Amino acid sequence: MSEVSESQVSTKPSSDGQNTKEQAAESGTNVGGSPQNGNGAQKRHKDRHEPKQRAGCIILDNRGAGPSGECRVLLITNKKKDRWILPSGTYEASDEKLENCALREAREEAGVACRVIQSLGDYYLDDNITTTRFFLVRCESELTGDEWPESHFRDRQWFDHQKAQKLLEWRPLYVQAFNNGLAAYRAVRWNSERQAVEPSSSSSWRPNGETNTHTYT
Repeated sequence: MSEVSESQVSTKPSSDGQNTKEQAAESGTNVGGSPQNGNGAQKRHKDRHEPKQRAGCIILDNRGAGPSGECRVLLITNKKKDRWILPSGTYEASDEKLENCALREAREEAGVACRVIQSLGDYYLDDNITTTRFFLVRCESELTGDEWPESHFRDRQWFDHQKAQKLLEWRPLYVQAFNNGLAAYRAVRWNSERQAVEPSSSSSWRPNGETNTHTYT
C-alpha cells in the first residue's frame, strides 16, 4: 500500500471550531490554527532529516461480526479524555519490528493483548515529519489493573464501525487508516466465507505461526 500523506486530506475543525492543544501539537498548528513559529515544535521537526517512525493499530473485537455483519472497533481517549483516538506511538529499538510496536501500544494505551491480521500501510504527516504504519489487529483479551499501564488516564470503549468513524473525523489520518482497516477486514471476511464454501481455493488465508507477532496473508 502506498504511503499516505495527511496533507492530501482536508481537515475538519472540532465542534466548537477551534483546535485543541493536543490536535495542534499533532498537526503543527497553534490552538488558533496558525503555524507554529520558528522556535516551536515545527522547527524541531523540520530539523530531522528522516521521518520519525511510529506504529498504530485498528483493534477489532475477537467475538467476530455482530448483527450488522461488522466487527466492533476499540477506541481509546487521549490523556485529557476529550478526544477518541487510535492507539499509536513511537517505534523503539526493543520493538525490533513495527508490528511489535503496534502490539505494545495496544497493550500500554488500550490495555488489550492482540494479534496482527495485516499491515495497512504507512501514513505520513508532513507537519511533524512522522510516518505511522497502522496494522489491523484482533483483540485476544482485555487487561485490567496493573496489566494496563495507562488505565489511570485513558478510557477505552467498543463502538460499531459507523460510530467509531464519526468519532475519529477530527483527525483525517485516523479516518484514512480506519477506512483502509475496514476494507481489509471485509476482504478477509469475504475470503474466509469463500474458503468455507470452496475449501480447495488457492486464495485462502491462514496464520503464519501462533505468536502475537504473526500476520495473516
